[in-house]
Amino acid sequence: MHKGVARARLLVRQNRLALGLLSAWFGVSFAVFVAAGHAPRDAAQIVAFAKTDASGFGTFYRNFSDMVVFGALVGILFSEAGRKYKPEETSRLFAARARGHVILVGYTHLAERLRELLVANGVAVVVVERDRAKVDALVRAEEPVVLGSGRDAEDLEAAGVARAKMVVLAMEDIESAAIVASRVRHANTSCDLLVRCFDDDVGAVLAKTYSARIVSTSKLAAEHVAALAQKNGTQFCVIVGAKNLGQRLAAMMKARGTRFVVVDASRAALADLAEGDPIVCGAPTDPETLAAAKVAECDMVVLTEDDLGANMVVADRVRDVNTACKIVCRLYHDDSTEMLSRPPFKCDVVSTSKHAVKMLADAGAFKSVGVRAYRAS
Repeated sequence: MHKGVARARLLVRQNRLALGLLSAWFGVSFAVFVAAGHAPRDAAQIVAFAKTDASGFGTFYRNFSDMVVFGALVGILFSEAGRKYKPEETSRLFAARARGHVILVGYTHLAERLRELLVANGVAVVVVERDRAKVDALVRAEEPVVLGSGRDAEDLEAAGVARAKMVVLAMEDIESAAIVASRVRHANTSCDLLVRCFDDDVGAVLAKTYSARIVSTSKLAAEHVAALAQKNGTQFCVIVGAKNLGQRLAAMMKARGTRFVVVDASRAALADLAEGDPIVCGAPTDPETLAAAKVAECDMVVLTEDDLGANMVVADRVRDVNTACKIVCRLYHDDSTEMLSRPPFKCDVVSTSKHAVKMLADAGAFKSVGVRAYRAS
């Protein structure tokens, strides 16, 4: 639907009381003129100011109508001015009118990448996100957005879930993903449902219960990095960061018999690794920590955390003692890629969300909405 038509409808809805009173005034006046002996056609022309009536009521009607019409116009103008400072109302209206679209719940890096791909392929997208700051640019552009978490049925209804072809739960919170998945299936039993879940066991249950496709960005990224390590004949890998990606990489390196060590400043994060895995507890930016991890001897260093400043420091420290090893750096933003790819860092940059979207697209995950392969915007 054209945005101009949508705005007009929104304007009418916002001013329905004033417009109703205006219509009532003209209707009552028409009835009075007819009762005074005017033919309906003449009465309609008088009401429309095409003719004049010299009676006392006719004079009162003209003067009072001027004030009524002027007041209504002023009210509508103020309403429109107020709407300009609340573009989320228009965004919500566009969302409610979407058909055959994709709903992205949780505007994470993964959702952002997905939206880029889908919009580039002409697919209608509705975003559901509670944090206004994350979608501020979309709201200001009056793109289809619902400000909400998706955990309430009203959020999904506002996003047109019953008419959606696909729903993607891109949030990182497993509990929220499970709740929203249940609500989606209650409202739409036939749409494609893609759920982000880093826990394989929970993902298997969600897939079975809600006929969902599960995606783990950390798993896909770990597979990519592990394949890169194998291709380069890596014998010793230092993994910086013990969260999801670090844990998966450690498990894959162990399964392939590749020597590795995991570095993290958090003992709690390191405790999530398998018992017996080699670890070094300390700040990765500390040269002593890196020395304890023996980065001078390694073939590959993998920086798994999305922290540009810390990654720059660690890469610089590694290059001070090891100029030959490959450094693989996880980042979400393209504008940082070129900087880290050049000397002195010379990193191979991996965007986990971008890589996940590419893998999913090439695997046919978005066929139902007409996207058969990855195509960057």
